[in-house]
This record gives sequence, structure tokens and C-alpha cells, in this order.
Amino acid sequence: MASKSASEFNYCKICCTNYTEGKRHVYSKKHKNTGNRIINKFITRISDGLKLLENPLVDDDFRDSGRRFWCYACEIDVNVHQKSETVLLHYAGMVNHLGSLSHLWKLKSFFRLNGLDRTLLPQCYVTQEKLSGFMSASSKQKNQILQPSTSNCQLPPWLQDDAVVIGPTKQDFETHLASKKPKLPENRVGADYDRSTPVSSDWLPEFGRVWTHGRRLQSKQEFNRKWKKKER
Repeated sequence: MASKSASEFNYCKICCTNYTEGKRHVYSKKHKNTGNRIINKFITRISDGLKLLENPLVDDDFRDSGRRFWCYACEIDVNVHQKSETVLLHYAGMVNHLGSLSHLWKLKSFFRLNGLDRTLLPQCYVTQEKLSGFMSASSKQKNQILQPSTSNCQLPPWLQDDAVVIGPTKQDFETHLASKKPKLPENRVGADYDRSTPVSSDWLPEFGRVWTHGRRLQSKQEFNRKWKKKER
């Protein structure tokens, strides 16, 4: 039996296999079952977005913002949601794709080339009328959310003319620091010294014997004698 050349093989993207039956392959039981399973899976995946066509959901919850889905007809990865300023339009990315003319054209071609059940076709795209209504309602919800957010924005307290004082004043702060300083003993040496009394350059006593020779008492006695002479 002669082997078939590479040119006689075709590749089916639905079945993910090579075939040599030509156009008869799309009518095979395996191909039909696989194709219908893929379409039903696609319809299930987009069902949540289609439920919101009449009542779009717009909020500031971005936890699911990176979600994507695969479009078998267009063979591209599509963003499910759509970011707009500070809000998220839920399923707006999916609905926009399903409502595009490019998707509808490729979807019809996908059904025709693969011999799929055409009664399922209307469940796989969004009409232009429904797309327009969805985007209009989403835009209104977005504006309603952004408007209260804008009206609530105020200048910070430190930029307002009649700003309320925040935190302690300078005087309060200095009083607080003074209360934290350790209190010295009242009977300590020099506690009763009057620092406002004027002094001259010779106010220090001459304790010469402390540094040279003699007893400290002698130095003290000599100082007292000199001091008494000055008072006379």
C-alpha cells in the first residue's frame, strides 16, 4: 500500500488532528461531537456576560480585571472586563468583542467550514442594537459613580483657609518637653545660687596651696583674711 504524501493531509483545528478524508471529515461523527462540545462550552463561558446586557455592572472592584477568554472563531484571547478611569465595566470587553462585525463574520465562517449546528449561532454573538444599549447603560452608571466621587473630593485640612488645628501647638509641645525633664534635688549644692547677681573677674577664690603645697584649711583661712580686708 502506497504511503500518502504530506500534501494529502489536512489539519482540523477542532479535532486537533490530521485527516485525509477531505471535506467528508466535517461530517464525521467525531468532528460533529467535538465541534458541538466546543460551541456549547463557548456559550457557557459567555453566558454570564450576556446576562448583563440589560443591566450592566459597573464598580471599583478590580480583583477580576485581568480575566480573559478564548474566542474559537476569531482565534484570539479577549479581555473579559474593561477598565475605564477609576471604575471597571464588567464584561464590557467580552460584549464589545461579541458585538463586533469582525467576530460575526468569522463566526459564520467557522460554523460553515466545520458543519456546525447553525441554530446555535445566535447564542454566540451580540447584535449591534444590544451592544449599543449595553454600552450606553454602562456609560451612565460610570458617570453616576464618578460624579459622587468628584463631589466628595475636598482640599486637605492644611490647604483650607478655615482649617482646624491638627495636633498640639508649639506651646503645648514645649510644655510637654518641660514636664519630661528630670527634676534635680532641691537641697543640691548651688540650688539657692542667684544667677542674676553680677560678678567680676576676680570672683573665684585663690586656692593656691591646693595646687602647690600646704593644707587646704590653710588656704581657706588665708582666703577669709583677704576677704575681710577687702570688706574694710
